[in-house]
Amino acid sequence: MDMTVEDGKKAYEDGKKAYEMMLLGSGVLVKPVIQWDEEVIADGKI
Repeated sequence: MDMTVEDGKKAYEDGKKAYEMMLLGSGVLVKPVIQWDEEVIADGKI
């Protein structure tokens, strides 16, 4: 499987172009993001 993982601060435009997005943290662990600024990311399915 050929994947690239990026972390750090991203521009608003990067989020609008994302095919997949998730939040990671000690209190959240892993939380998928299915919508960005009222627009569904990819097909909106987890």
